[in-house]
Amino acid sequence: MKQYLNVITAYLIMFTLIILVGIFQSWSLALTILNYCLISAVMTIGANIQWGYAGLINFGIMGYTALGGLAVVLVSVAPVGEAWSVGGLNMMICLGVIIGIVFSIRLH
Repeated sequence: MKQYLNVITAYLIMFTLIILVGIFQSWSLALTILNYCLISAVMTIGANIQWGYAGLINFGIMGYTALGGLAVVLVSVAPVGEAWSVGGLNMMICLGVIIGIVFSIRLH
């Protein structure tokens, strides 16, 4: 029972801190923090199963984690119209140069 006392205490402290954030700041922020905690817990369980129990070292999982983080940012942040107009023609020129380089390498 004593070995679980530290775990129970840690959960109670975290729960209390989330409640205090909800009371003193906003419940939306508290739910966002709780959501990030749950996402991190699921990722940790997956990494523990793959690396800990199975003994597989797979660095590709971090790529998918990065894509998941990018998806969260793209979905949750409102688009800024001015950001799209900053690059404009320069972005298209850079994209054309990159595509040209790729095709020139492929043809050789």
